[in-house]
Amino acid sequence: MFGRKRSFFVAVVCLLPLFDAFPGEDDTLRVHRLPVVEVIETSTPSSFISSFPVQSLSGNELSQINASQLSDAVKRFSGVTVKDYGGIGGMKTVSIRSLGANHTAVSYDGVTLNDCQTGQIDISRYTLTNVKLLSLTIGQNETIFQPAALFASAGVLSIVTCDPYFTPGKPVNLQAALKTGSFGYVMPSLRIEQKVSDRLSLTAHAEWQKAEGDYPYALRNGDSTVHRNRRNSDVDQINTELNIYYNLSSGGSLKAKGYGFWSDRGLPGTVKYYTDNYIQRLDDRTLFAQVRYEQPFGPFALLVNSKYSYLYTRYTNDDPAQISEDDRYTQRISYLSVAGKMDLSSCLQASVATDYTHQYLYTNYMTSGAPQRNTSQSVLAVAYATKAINATGSMLFTSVDEKVTLNKGGHDYIRLSPTFSLSASPGWKPLRLRAMYKENFRAPSFNDLYFERVGNRDLVPEKARQVNVGVTYADDFSGLLSYLSFTADTYYNRVDDKIVTVPRGNMFNWSVLNYGAVEIKGVELTMAADIDLITGHTLALSGGYTYQKAIDITEKTSRTYGDQLPYTPRHSCNGHASYTSPWFVVSYNMFASGKRYYLPQNKKTNEVEAYQEHSITLSHAFHIDQSTIHLQAECINMFDSNYELVRNFPMPGRSYRLSVSYNY
Repeated sequence: MFGRKRSFFVAVVCLLPLFDAFPGEDDTLRVHRLPVVEVIETSTPSSFISSFPVQSLSGNELSQINASQLSDAVKRFSGVTVKDYGGIGGMKTVSIRSLGANHTAVSYDGVTLNDCQTGQIDISRYTLTNVKLLSLTIGQNETIFQPAALFASAGVLSIVTCDPYFTPGKPVNLQAALKTGSFGYVMPSLRIEQKVSDRLSLTAHAEWQKAEGDYPYALRNGDSTVHRNRRNSDVDQINTELNIYYNLSSGGSLKAKGYGFWSDRGLPGTVKYYTDNYIQRLDDRTLFAQVRYEQPFGPFALLVNSKYSYLYTRYTNDDPAQISEDDRYTQRISYLSVAGKMDLSSCLQASVATDYTHQYLYTNYMTSGAPQRNTSQSVLAVAYATKAINATGSMLFTSVDEKVTLNKGGHDYIRLSPTFSLSASPGWKPLRLRAMYKENFRAPSFNDLYFERVGNRDLVPEKARQVNVGVTYADDFSGLLSYLSFTADTYYNRVDDKIVTVPRGNMFNWSVLNYGAVEIKGVELTMAADIDLITGHTLALSGGYTYQKAIDITEKTSRTYGDQLPYTPRHSCNGHASYTSPWFVVSYNMFASGKRYYLPQNKKTNEVEAYQEHSITLSHAFHIDQSTIHLQAECINMFDSNYELVRNFPMPGRSYRLSVSYNY
């Protein structure tokens, strides 16, 4: 048991020798906006070097893609499924390559966010206005100097917030912004950066977001169509953040963060049979504090991260036609990570990291047993990088110990999870080949195990395997076309002992089961091009396409054998075009998805229709002395497409937003 084991076990993996078989040349590529990038340490070199598929959006790009929330931006990444339950107030979760939201880690400034109740991160709780980089990595980040928890998932959605930057003689920066738009949407925000001394600086960010969410939608029932307005989709929430940055005289750095989130929102229910009068409410409180300490010692470096989180959720349902509910959940999560990195040579690095997490959940349902979980994660990783070859290998050891105060005891899990990746140039510099293999697992959440009337205490963890093989190309040119890049990846995933929730008798009585196996095959394509029209006029183009065949292979005699998984389209694509001139910037964005099924059986009555969404943005910036005023107008879903991401949860149609920001 974990409580009787005080030491952490570090697994050791032997890697085959890698040789620099291809002599390198100086890299003369210029820096460009790319849909896919690699991150090694703090730099972002050309995307085609990466052995893991990585997609990213910078702060400037986020302002051009009509994104008011994180989920709006994440939808632009290839291979991603965002479950959106309608409007601003609806919950939003992210799944990578059909592996499920529980296999996606969300990192906030280098530390994973955690929810032991559901195992899924609702990204609607986190603001987009304070983000300087949003990236999605399939597998894991090629940076091996990081906490062990970031090696443990099928992919990582990384949120990097803005760091302060001060020009000489200007110790204070100020940014104030106001957005307003359709359906009662209003969002003021304020950010202040203060340089206290050469070593100490502070930042504070606050944002209030409010919306009625009463957007119109069309409900089809046979040959008739009824037009209504969405109900109970309002939201009133506040995000606050305080950061302290301190540069040590020894060359190290210390960063402390405090984060607060308060939300009162309606839960928009399903829309069917002309009924959408729901009154369920959800109150959320999320508070966390984290500290990051990094210190170099010659060829060695030390990284320490610590975090404490408090999450409170209250769900109420006062519908007189149903049983009154007042459910309250409190989570307390403590986390500590220690990592070390050693430069063994100019091209070889090794790192070791150990994480410890304690999770506690209390509910007002006494049958839940107030579960507690202690998780230890230790990883040994090696990275080899030259101009011709990038390779990484890691072995993650995970130990989970669980205790429950009532009824049957908790669970213990021990797992080893290897990962290998390689990117190499075949000799022609702009072209590279890459491959990746990764194993990981996810333990059942507390809801899966202990939720009243639903939980199954006999569940075992899901086990997933990922294989990716791809080719990348990126090069500069002189003339009209100044830059061109593309990536093509094919992948295979398999999930065993998949955890699913199925109805048992009626829609109010469900079971959670380990349900056989899932096989996922797919292809992802991305491209980007920069076109220099005339002096001061440029056109940037980018796009992506995803094909996914994600099927149930549990039992050949089953009615769902070979059927596509729910909410997984076979085809999806996105595109972006941005025209920049000395006077204004205009951007066009589109996203399209093929048909999906909302139940495991692929038949016509279970279809969710294909859809397209097109949006356009016009912006202009005024520069006055040391200040900048930025104006922006947006038209979202300009063709008024009526569609759903989740069955019977209609999304908003055409809407408009205006924003003004002041930077000093």
